[in-house]
Amino acid sequence: MRTWTTILCGLLAFAAISPQIQADPNSFPEELVLVVNPTTAGNTYWPEVHSVMDIVATDLDIGIEFLEFDVSDRFSAVTSTLRRLREDPIPDAAVFTMEFSQLIPVIDLAEAQNIPFALNGPFSEDQLRTLGNVPGRKYTQWVRLFEEDEQTKGYLLAQQLIQAANAAEPDSGMVSIVGINGARSWVGSMHREAGLRQAVNDHPNARVLQMVYADWTAREGRRMARRLLRRYPDVSAIWAGSDQLSIGVAQAISETSDPAKQVFTGGLDLSRAGLDALSRGKLIATTAATELMWAQLVIDMHDFIRVPTAADSFEDYQLADPIIATASNVAQVLEFQERQKAIQFRDFSRHYNGGKKVRLSSLLDGF
Repeated sequence: MRTWTTILCGLLAFAAISPQIQADPNSFPEELVLVVNPTTAGNTYWPEVHSVMDIVATDLDIGIEFLEFDVSDRFSAVTSTLRRLREDPIPDAAVFTMEFSQLIPVIDLAEAQNIPFALNGPFSEDQLRTLGNVPGRKYTQWVRLFEEDEQTKGYLLAQQLIQAANAAEPDSGMVSIVGINGARSWVGSMHREAGLRQAVNDHPNARVLQMVYADWTAREGRRMARRLLRRYPDVSAIWAGSDQLSIGVAQAISETSDPAKQVFTGGLDLSRAGLDALSRGKLIATTAATELMWAQLVIDMHDFIRVPTAADSFEDYQLADPIIATASNVAQVLEFQERQKAIQFRDFSRHYNGGKKVRLSSLLDGF
């Protein structure tokens, strides 16, 4: 497991280089990046991502706009995005997090309007073929594919659940797991589930009894968990496909589970809500890439727009490895999330640092 000493020292160093640079409030940045993503009621993930991206954009003196749509309203996802791409000010770049079924008309318009765009994966092999397999081949304005290692996230969470169940009942023989995942229509959900099943295959005394699918909300997590706990009263752990789901699961466990038996759960967002629940002993773990993935994306899109030579060496693929938070390191993870807001992001921009290529991932060296 990674430790947090190096990154905290690194963050302190980069935060202390110079006073935080703020954009002139009287001048509107000429360049604008549009960020489009789904959301749910009470979402615990996207507000934190937006907060970090906004800090980066302010430091770089570039405009950033967030367009959200209800994850269950596919029609609105497409129509609202198409409408915004046609409106002034036309974005200078865009970042799309959308299901594949919604994506094609959106990127067709971005391509026609010469708007460079990044896509948040993962995608299936068939979907990638439709997109031209790699950025820039079929869609010339597609400049970046970025994604988290969703399968590893699912695997790491499952490992923690199995270990906790074994420690709680070393003589029980079998660790029985049920899962509550998000939408099956998103490839990432299936990657997360594959990680769970890989972990179970690596532990002969573990098994998955059932996997169900639900909306990405705490309410759905609670509702589905109550049903599963009644159906499988001897279950050891409930694997949840997001922090929101796991928070609802934890509530159901406290309401319906046998007090004499421990049932463990955890999530996959590394959100503040998930970390707070972990601190209170409600979750066993939460895992995801840090928000530096999104910060780096803003820096790269900014440099792509502003530095003509940056396009020649622009990396068209970005894979972010997950960090796992448990009871042993949750305090450090929370501290890290606060300290990252003080990073001087201009030091990582080729536009501001004299053309040097310095990545935020360097702050993770030693993990």
